[in-house]
Amino acid sequence: IEPDTGKAILKAQDGTEQKLNADTRVCFSYVPQGNTLLAGSIAENLSIAKEGASREEMKTALEMACAWEFVKKLQEGLETKLGERGKGLSEGQSQRIAIARALLRNAPVILLDEATSALDPNTTNSILSLLQKLNKEMGITIVVITHEMDVISRICNRVAIIDGGKIAESGYVDEIFMAPK
Repeated sequence: IEPDTGKAILKAQDGTEQKLNADTRVCFSYVPQGNTLLAGSIAENLSIAKEGASREEMKTALEMACAWEFVKKLQEGLETKLGERGKGLSEGQSQRIAIARALLRNAPVILLDEATSALDPNTTNSILSLLQKLNKEMGITIVVITHEMDVISRICNRVAIIDGGKIAESGYVDEIFMAPK
């Protein structure tokens, strides 16, 4: 899909630009708002992100997403069959599987659209801490779409406030939220 106005590009630190297209899709992991799990096993749902992923890679991604503890307790573990939209799991469990799937992909950009909305505060904090670590240690860019101010203040450097489909304000978090209005 081409934008109506402007352009959609990836821009490297050296200033080189690459137009976004089907070939650049591999650079992104996406955790959408709402449940996006498919009917099939947990392992099959994870394999969507990385075909041929080993059980150990899946376990690691599930651990990072705070999901391994409940998955290993399921009667069939990774082979537990889910119904359409993750039927058989809670919304929070489904979100953690979706986050694990994004982490398993190992893309340089992770897009999170209200990805922690169904999680309890402790799980949210654990996942946010992991995302901060991935950003600092591996240079992964994390784009967060959220209404949760604590998420913004915990992991965001820059913010863009969207109003009516347009950017109403953008800048560093401290500039936007700490500056007197």
